[in-house]
Amino acid sequence: MLIIKSKLDIINNLNERNLGLINWLENQKEELFEKGPAGKWTTGEHISHLITSSKMLNQGLNMPKLVLKATFGKNNRTERTYEEIVKKYKEKLAAGGTAPNRFAPKPVSKNEKQKLINLLQVEHQKMVDNINKWKEADMEVYLLPHPLLGKMTIREMLLFTIYHIEHHFINLKANY
Repeated sequence: MLIIKSKLDIINNLNERNLGLINWLENQKEELFEKGPAGKWTTGEHISHLITSSKMLNQGLNMPKLVLKATFGKNNRTERTYEEIVKKYKEKLAAGGTAPNRFAPKPVSKNEKQKLINLLQVEHQKMVDNINKWKEADMEVYLLPHPLLGKMTIREMLLFTIYHIEHHFINLKANY
């Protein structure tokens, strides 16, 4: 069982997942960056999707708390654990859940590999910087919408992001 609760735990896990993915990407042959299993995303498209997801989360993390509260309300339930979030996400995927169009990547060329790796690193660092701006207690109060999982606390969204990186990395290692 993976216990991730504090900001430091979240940041450490995000850093670990991101570093593992970046190292793997940098060692992947360029020609494989734009290839993938039939009907599936290419490596580049997976990375583009993670960049888009990170950008959207960073926008949410930067919203004033007053706007978050007015737009999404405040949390009125017990926060879910990492395991509960992962289980619910896997159930949604098994039921046919997919990334909405705004998160679906456009085709990516192997010539964009380093640019996308750099963008992924930039968005990751922005996320860490944004997390550090949040008070621990506020992370369980304010909500953001997730397209498959509904409203999630800031902490839950970050726990999901840890798994989201891992989910795509596992898929990449298995199929690419």
